[in-house]
Amino acid sequence: MVAPTAILQLICPDRPGLVSELSGWVSANGGNIRHADHHTDGGAGLFLSRLEWDLEGFGLPRSSLPEAVQALSARLGGEGQLHFSDQLSRVAICQQTRSLSAGSALAHARR
Repeated sequence: MVAPTAILQLICPDRPGLVSELSGWVSANGGNIRHADHHTDGGAGLFLSRLEWDLEGFGLPRSSLPEAVQALSARLGGEGQLHFSDQLSRVAICQQTRSLSAGSALAHARR
């Protein structure tokens, strides 16, 4: 079985040093980063990040991570979401029961 990981999704105003600050926070708590994606939206001035690290050996207890992530997000002026790899997200799968042509779909939408 694969050891569980923590996953942080963060959006905040873009500025220099954010990748270093995020990885430094994980490292300062004894964490090992498994995966990281970082993007910027220059037009909106936003930084978006997805950071995943091992929970095993991490210096903060799992139960205190939500509060710690909120504090980190607030310090960066953004919003963060924390997920755990061993907790499945609840999703719904919708299936259309009949096929619509483009014309009938348009007519249906106009009703």
